[in-house]
Parts: sequence; structure tokens; C-alpha cells
Amino acid sequence: YAVADVPLLFEAGFDAGYDRIVVTACTPRTQLSRVMARDGLSDTEARRRIAAQWPLADKVRRADFVILTDGTLDETDAQILRVCEALDTLWPATEAKD
Repeated sequence: YAVADVPLLFEAGFDAGYDRIVVTACTPRTQLSRVMARDGLSDTEARRRIAAQWPLADKVRRADFVILTDGTLDETDAQILRVCEALDTLWPATEAKD
């Protein structure tokens, strides 16, 4: 399988082009603080940016898999591994033929 990182997947209407969708999610408080830290925005600016996107809860409802990122990196890594294992069952690896 291949992975594409598409931040505005649903907003742009690109979701129909993918077999499975994985959404990463966190609490609204964590999302706000991460946007502020990452982009150097004020609280108001960050809230405005978040409000311009689909609500995270809507994205979670439409996802095939959800990875919660509020925990430790080890916890997130464990979730990623479980998603990869589930995807492997959908598209098992095949050996290359000469």
C-alpha cells in the first residue's frame, strides 16, 4: 500500500480517491496548542484557522482508522503499528516474480 499525507483531504473532496483513510486526532485543546506552537499564531488566529477546517469529529466519523495522538510517542507508534497490520490484511504483500 501507499500512504499520502493530505491535510485537507475532506475539505478538498479528495477522499473518494482513496481505498482507506487514516485520521490522526487529538483533543481540541491539544490541537489548539499545537497549531499555535507550530505556526506561531495567537489563540485567536489559531482558532480561526481551525474553524476554517472541517470539525475533527466529522473527519473521525468518516475515517476507516483513527490514531489518537494525545498520548506518548510510544502509544502513538503502537496505534500506527496496529493500523499497518490491519492494512496488511487488506493488501497482503506479494513476492516479486522474475
